[in-house]
Amino acid sequence: MRAGEGTRLSQSVQILETDAYSVLGMAHLQQGTGDGAAEAVTYFTKCRDMCERIGHRLGTTVAESNMALSLAKSGRGSVVNTSDNLSKYDTMYQHCLAISSESSPNSISVGIRLADALMKEHHVCRANRFMRRVLEVSRRVHGADHDLTKRAAADYARYMKRYVVTVVDQGRQYHFEALRYTEGGTKCVVRGPIIQPRNEDSEQIYIMPVGQILLGVGIPVVVAGLRYSTDLNGKVGDLRSWVEEAGCFMVHFEDERLEPRPVRQEYLQIVFEMPELEDATDAAVCSKGSRERSSSGSDRGSPGPTHDDTSGMLTS
Repeated sequence: MRAGEGTRLSQSVQILETDAYSVLGMAHLQQGTGDGAAEAVTYFTKCRDMCERIGHRLGTTVAESNMALSLAKSGRGSVVNTSDNLSKYDTMYQHCLAISSESSPNSISVGIRLADALMKEHHVCRANRFMRRVLEVSRRVHGADHDLTKRAAADYARYMKRYVVTVVDQGRQYHFEALRYTEGGTKCVVRGPIIQPRNEDSEQIYIMPVGQILLGVGIPVVVAGLRYSTDLNGKVGDLRSWVEEAGCFMVHFEDERLEPRPVRQEYLQIVFEMPELEDATDAAVCSKGSRERSSSGSDRGSPGPTHDDTSGMLTS
């Protein structure tokens, strides 16, 4: 055996061992119980410790993220900090690109997690664009039947849904999925009402005046109809918080030259399909934006309705 081969072989064995710990941890986590999640923490911790010993930076970051998720699901740890997750997965994705390419299985897998972290921080425009890119790459390189492609397609379809609320007599709220505008944008086609667990076959299609629907935090919008700050008309952004005092949503624009601005709902329209970007690629925009730490927590006021990705519902 040549000099150095023994060291490389030892490290390869250790990497296989970290993979085994990770698989065992995920198997326990997928049991869906608090005890299973607690057991998963043990295996992810072993994976993290071994990755640190052999200098496997990407493995360390993945294991730490899995540990945080398992602790939260076990009920024995704090709630996962979604802002920290966004930073971690962006670091992981940049590392994947540095050592391989965007078409590698690792890059696609981490990219899927990065898109999810973007959604949880209400960076919906970037999440939609980035996930579309991840799906296109996975479908082209690995085929439509690959597990990663199917997972990316399912997540992308989920991210493209736009949920709204209607308030009727006695202040009762009903949840609907907005599908498109009609009649010159004065009315909106919606499906619902949504009842959990959701059964779309039992829902109906309605056409509602736009004045009867309420948007929610986590929806991409375009500004339209402003008579004073007309430079904002046509600008696309995310609704990341509700400013109670002003009765407005705080809009964070894709054009990062623009500061976040409070805008009333009557000057906002839902973006159902993300428009093409000018002089930028989807990947570049996401890469730049995903490193941005969320500023939604600094906006004044309590949040308005929020989009819960896991349930497809709006919560107050």
